[in-house]
Amino acid sequence: YAVAEFSDDPLLQDGTIVVGGTVDKGLVYNTAGHVVGPVMKDLYEVVQQSFQSPILVGLYLIGLVALAFHLWHGFSSGFQSLGLNHPTYTPIIKNLGYLFAVVLPVLFALIPVYIFVVY
Repeated sequence: YAVAEFSDDPLLQDGTIVVGGTVDKGLVYNTAGHVVGPVMKDLYEVVQQSFQSPILVGLYLIGLVALAFHLWHGFSSGFQSLGLNHPTYTPIIKNLGYLFAVVLPVLFALIPVYIFVVY
């Protein structure tokens, strides 16, 4: 068995490649037909297939809107809970919180939108 970065041969969960191996029902078989171990899931493929569904993309985006509202409130409230209120700094913290609450979900939203549109 070999460890390599890119190969068409199946990968075991520990990262080793079974050269010439085959996969059946989640198990990797070597060239002699013996079970070597469970196959590593290709999470890129799982995400790519999942975001082909407009329903899943929509639900993901709705979740990100909810996250944005949560961050909108929570960022500045966290500073307030720590007692870090100051007439000079509180407006800056609130504005940074608003920026953070918009930028982070938008960046995460690019992933499913890109996959849905391009693939």
